Amino acid sequence: MSTLTHVNIEVVLAEAVRLQRLSLSVPIGTTARNALLQAVDNGLDVDALGISIEQAPMGVYAVRVTDDYVMNEGDRLEVYRPLAQDPMELRRQRAKRDAQRRKK
Repeated sequence: MSTLTHVNIEVVLAEAVRLQRLSLSVPIGTTARNALLQAVDNGLDVDALGISIEQAPMGVYAVRVTDDYVMNEGDRLEVYRPLAQDPMELRRQRAKRDAQRRKK
């Protein structure tokens, strides 16, 4: 009988022009934040985005997770980058623009 000591995960970071994807084998019990730190140690480049790896928001399969989330076999840890613009503000601007077009 074999006892598993590690789980296989994937860490992804989407940039405007490229997607970074890194497969890792981490010890069972590794938290999301520690998995991100290990990914950076193994080549994930977060410097270009200006992301603080100690505070960057994260998710697993598009569901936001906290730092202490324990990684499971096959999890995809996603690192979220700051939004370029506030989505609500963009919606307001579109609505205003569309209203002006309808008046003409």
